[in-house]
Parts: sequence; C-alpha cells; structure tokens
Amino acid sequence: MSIFQPALVLYAPRCLTSMMLIVGACFLSGCALLDASNASSDEASDVSQTDDISSDTGVLDVTQHPTEDVTEDTSDTSDTSDTSDTSEPPGCRGQSLDVAFRVAPGSLKPQYQASAAFDGSGIWIVYSEAAGDDSAEDNTAHNIMATRVSCSGEQRATPIQLNEEPVYLKSPSPSLAIKDGTVYFTWSTKPSQVSQVTKIMVRTYDIDGEALMAQPKEVNFEVDFKSGNWLNPAVVALSATQAVIVGSGTNSNDFQVFLQAITNQGDSLGAALPVNSEPDNLQRLPVATVAASGDIWVAWQQVMLDTTTTHPWYTHYRSFAADTLSPTSNVTVVRKPTPVAPTRSGFSAPTADSEQVYFVLTSRSESGPTIYLGNATNFTGLTPLSQGEGTNEYPSVAAGEGGGIVAWHVVSESTETSQMDLYTQTFINHHNYIEQNTPRRIASFPTLLRNERFPGSPSIVPVGGEYYFVVWNENTAPMQSTLHASFIRF
Repeated sequence: MSIFQPALVLYAPRCLTSMMLIVGACFLSGCALLDASNASSDEASDVSQTDDISSDTGVLDVTQHPTEDVTEDTSDTSDTSDTSDTSEPPGCRGQSLDVAFRVAPGSLKPQYQASAAFDGSGIWIVYSEAAGDDSAEDNTAHNIMATRVSCSGEQRATPIQLNEEPVYLKSPSPSLAIKDGTVYFTWSTKPSQVSQVTKIMVRTYDIDGEALMAQPKEVNFEVDFKSGNWLNPAVVALSATQAVIVGSGTNSNDFQVFLQAITNQGDSLGAALPVNSEPDNLQRLPVATVAASGDIWVAWQQVMLDTTTTHPWYTHYRSFAADTLSPTSNVTVVRKPTPVAPTRSGFSAPTADSEQVYFVLTSRSESGPTIYLGNATNFTGLTPLSQGEGTNEYPSVAAGEGGGIVAWHVVSESTETSQMDLYTQTFINHHNYIEQNTPRRIASFPTLLRNERFPGSPSIVPVGGEYYFVVWNENTAPMQSTLHASFIRF
C-alpha cells in the first residue's frame, strides 16, 4: 500500500456534490499526489545519502538492501501495526529480525566480553576492547567501551570509553544494569603491568549518554579486613540513585564474595555483607540479578573441600533483601562440579514479566562440558542442554513470561580450525520441571575461541513481548575479535 493512498480517502468525501466537482477534485488531487510523489523521490534520495554518511560514523549500515525495499518495509510495518492484534506487546523489533550486524563497526581492535541490558527503548552494550590491535593477554592495555543500539538498529556514532587509565587484565569482566534512566557500569582493573593489585571500578550515565560521574571511581567495599585484590564484579540496579556491586575480594589467602550498596556517584552505603560466611572457603566469579519481587539473587563458584585432591568447585546461589542486603533464603549448592577451572554461571536478565529467576552453568564433571538450566526461585532439578556434536558451553539465559531463552556456543574442533555455532533455545517452566523447545541456530563462523584469548559468553536480554536481543564475539582469526548482534523473535 502506498503511503499516499490515505490522502485520497480524505479528499473523496469533499467531492460528492457533483460529478464535475469529483472530476475536478480528483484531477487536482492527482496533480498534488504527483507532486508529492516527486518530492518523495527526492526525499528518498536524501535518506539514502544520509544512510551512506551514517554508515561511516557507526550507524547500522542498511545499504545492503535497496532503498526502495527499506521504504516498502517501513510502510508495510506501519500498515500492519494499524490492523494487527494489539493484545501482543510490540516489543523492540529491531531493524531486521534474525540479521546479524556489527556492534561498533568503526573499530578494528579486538572486542570481546560483551554484556547487554535493555533500557526500555534501546539496548546498552558494555565490552572489553584491546587498546592496541595485538591480543588479549594480561599485560596488554585494554579499554572498557559502551555503546547503545536503538530498537531501529541504529548505533552510537562513537562508543563511549568508560575507563581513564588502561586496564591491564585479560578478563576485566564488565557488567551493567539499568534502572529508572540510570545506567550503571562496573569492571575490574589492574592499574599497571607490574602491579599485582586489582580493584573494581564503577561509572554511571543516563540513557541519553550523558555522564553522571565526571570520572570512574573505585568501589570501596566496607569490610573489616584490608584486601589487596578485588575481581569479577557484577552490578544490579535498584533505583536511579542506588545499586549493589557484587565482587570477590581476598580475605587472608582466600577469595570471598561480598555485596556492597553504592550511590549513583559510586559512594559506599553501609558495610559490605558476605554472601556466605562459612569459614575456610574459596569463592569466585559472582553473578547477580534482581527478581520481579525486588530480591537480589547472587550466584558464585565455591570450592568444596573433600577427601580427594581435586577439591571441586560448585555453583552456589542465594537471595537477599534489596533494602538491607540480609539473606532471604539459605545457600543452595548445585551438585554439578567443575574439577579445576571454574567458569561463571549465569542468571536470567531481569524482567517485569517473570517472577522466576533462572540460572545456567557449565559443568565439566562429565567427559566434556555440559550446560545445565535450573530455576533458582523454585529449584526442582537441572535440565541439560546440548546441540550437535561439538562442545556446548558459554551459556547465557533470559527470563520471559512462563519460561525464557538460553543462548550458548557449540564449538566443533578440527586439526586446523574450529567451527562455532551460536544456538538459542526457548523453554517453558512448569511446576516441577522445565520443558525445552526446539533449538535454533543464530550464527555460524570459524573461530579460535577455544584458545580463550578472547573469552566471553553471548549475552541475551528480553526486549519486550516475544522479542530478544543477543550479542556475541566472533574470534575468526589470530588477534581478531569483533562483536555481532541480532534481534530475534520466538
């Protein structure tokens, strides 16, 4: 349907008095429409030129499709929205569903460890980027970058650099959370190549990209011991002015996970509280989310001392009251161990549509890594996830109404190169079990990710209704890693 057809409908009732008036009015209207059509062609040309300029400044390049196709798609979407069933939430539909595009395409430096969050009208992404073009080694300087993708697929022309001093860590583990217009960013850093001290930083912006803090600030965990190292941060946003940072700090020779409330200026509020006060433990790699009820959920990896020499790691999780940070549940231990090298579990991204909190983990207790999905709110067991003949790992989970979705990597190795497939799979939560739906492959590419030079799981978040946004990094060649993303619908 042409976008000019409604004009005929408006003119027709005025031309019913006589046939002559009808003919005259239609003739004049036809001229007007012809002029408007000519003007539209000029405007379409201008839009095409604007798209070309925008693509040079980091906006999603839509010139791979003809300009006419973009115009027709836009009008079709308008017509469909006028006549569609409005009972379904429209969601953040994106420029094109199931079409991968580059995130921050203006940079050629390695990008990895991306994390995403939805602000109501767009998606913020934070990620690590090598300051040079060489590698992601520990003693290579890194920057913490942030960008925003709108629901139309447009990106910031210039991503924001959050750090002011170089980050000399292979895995800064950037995290972000959004609440009431405030975007909270956190990451871990080491200030120099020779220093052994690590610390956690925080910085805030509003959703329009204006800095709320003039510079990043070190998070001061108010604990009764002096820790020389803080690592593996995660952040949950409680309001426009308050958030909670979760991190692991050294207590004597062990690492222990703490929660610390902060303001949107990075100032500490009260004392930091431990997630688990058991003695003689080693806790690392925390993740956190906020349930629809307002409780904070934290998961972490903890060593379980036993009679063997392996001392396996297990995923632990617990909920806390947002106002006092006091526990609202006991510690749950998920009996799927990882013998030597633990990896982070994942909690579902927060959504107002779900009272349930889900978690995913990778267990290496079997012959190879296996992904498990569970419901933390009503834990009744674990559901294994796997696809294909490769190694299934690096999962991320997002909650939805009555269930959710998991994204993960499947790596198939050969003697020369590895193939990576990115899969997503929705699930339905029943009272006492989780029902899996058919998995869908989102992307496939050659990769060198298995050498873990550019680590990081995909990040998937709900963006309204049946729509989701997923971002991942593609390490397709030595010293190369780029971020890609896609809007998908289930």
